[in-house]
Parts: sequence; structure tokens; C-alpha cells
Amino acid sequence: MSPSRLCEMAAKKPTEPSSDKQAARAIAERFDLKRVRMTACDARSTIEDNELPQKTTINVQVKVRLGTSVNSPSTSIIIVDAQFRLLSSYTDRPTVDAAPPLAVSSQFQLIYESSEQVDATTIDLEAFGHYTALFNVWPFWREFVQSTVVRMGLPPLTVPLFKPAFVQEMLSQKRRRKKPAKRKRD
Repeated sequence: MSPSRLCEMAAKKPTEPSSDKQAARAIAERFDLKRVRMTACDARSTIEDNELPQKTTINVQVKVRLGTSVNSPSTSIIIVDAQFRLLSSYTDRPTVDAAPPLAVSSQFQLIYESSEQVDATTIDLEAFGHYTALFNVWPFWREFVQSTVVRMGLPPLTVPLFKPAFVQEMLSQKRRRKKPAKRKRD
């Protein structure tokens, strides 16, 4: 990783942006993608008959940090850590408590840089990470899954194309989990 000192940005008042996509676009217009690198990966298979499972699920987690560069304090950087995990199962066979027939996971780090000092809310950075960063890293994830599965001696498995609706659902679920439960008043 390039030398940088991350300063966790103090969260501003968490207000909903007018649109997650607009917030992501506003930040993306000011930053350039400097580097994508895989930081972790794992693949496991218990498939013996060379038949891929019919059902796959993909879980994605994104963490976004805003900081400044050590080399240039007026330069803003965004570091995004994106974790992907694909799990598979057969729909026509009984499941046991054992490992899934196919599991592939990886973690990528994306580094964005802006020549200006950028101020952004936590919600806007989250939108940037989920829309822009995922859009940028998704092809790397797709290629990793397909080439890994083939190297395991299995038929190719193609991860679907990136869909913004997938991101909107992830953000909605994440925000629902963060909201504190309302208490009833007597």
C-alpha cells in the first residue's frame, strides 16, 4: 500500500442524501482510481461428480475510509475494502451440516485519490463505496471466480453482471439494521 496516513473522518450529521447514486457520482467526479489489489482469497470444493450446484449466493461487504496522503496533505484518498463470498448448494440433494459444495471468497482493496481536499458525509462515502467502488471491482471478482473454479477442475461458473438494484437492496438492508428500535411509550 502506498504510504498514507488515514485519518478517520469524524462523521458529519448523518443525513440521507437526495439519492445514493447522485452522492456516489458527486464523489466519483472528484476522485481517480489509482490501484486495485487482491488482499485475500480462498476457494474450497467438495464436488466430486464435476456437476456445479444449481444455487449460488453472493455476499458482499464494503468498508470505506477517507483520509489524507502523507506525501501531500492537500490530497484526499479513499480506501475501499470489498469482501466477496460465493456459496453454492444443490437444490435437488439433501444438505448436511458439512461445508458447501463450492465456496469462493476474496477481498480487494481499491485506492482512490483526489488532488483536492474533499469533505463528504459518512452516508455519501458509503454510497460511493457501494456504487462506484463495487462497479470498479466487480469485473475483478467475476474473473477471479471463473478462473478459480476452472482451475479446480470444474465447469466454468460465470458471476452475473453488476446490477445497481443489487446495491440498493444491500444499502437498504444495512440501514435497516443500523436503525435503533423505536420504544413504545406508555
